[in-house]
Amino acid sequence: MANFIPHLVWFFAVTILGFLCTWRWPDLVNDSTTSFSTIGFFVTLYGVIFTIVEVQRAKSAAELAKYEAKKAHEKINDFFNVRDIVECQKAIETAVSCIDEGQKIPAYMLCLIVKHYSEIFHVQLNDAKSEHRKNRSAIDSYHFTASSISAPSNVHLKTALLSSMGHLSQMVGSKSSYKE
Repeated sequence: MANFIPHLVWFFAVTILGFLCTWRWPDLVNDSTTSFSTIGFFVTLYGVIFTIVEVQRAKSAAELAKYEAKKAHEKINDFFNVRDIVECQKAIETAVSCIDEGQKIPAYMLCLIVKHYSEIFHVQLNDAKSEHRKNRSAIDSYHFTASSISAPSNVHLKTALLSSMGHLSQMVGSKSSYKE
């Protein structure tokens, strides 16, 4: 019922305006042709007002739909980002285990880490002085040394991987925090 109230208000307003105009200018209803034209004018005026009210409602509904769609899109993106972060964290855990056990880190694991880490921190990687860029460089420069003694580069890589794990964990925390 509330949807018809503005239309009823405008209908009565246009009707009263019509009666006032015909009372003030009686020539507007002199004969049937003039009366028909006068009535047609006020019906058209009401039609224009009706259309304006409905266009405003449609605009409001479209803006609300856009806002809700944007919120839903952000939530879906957050879900996929968290999934990628968790996958990257698992790959980092595996890589750190390989370093601790003196095994070679599989190339696909390094590719997976670089892929997800670069996607997640793409903005920070553009800054040459960022810690993200240093971690990425350490991962890119990895080479395996088969030895019971850890090679300095592997220790550096482990530090970079653990730092990357911290960055990813912070990102998961920010993505999974409660948002209204």
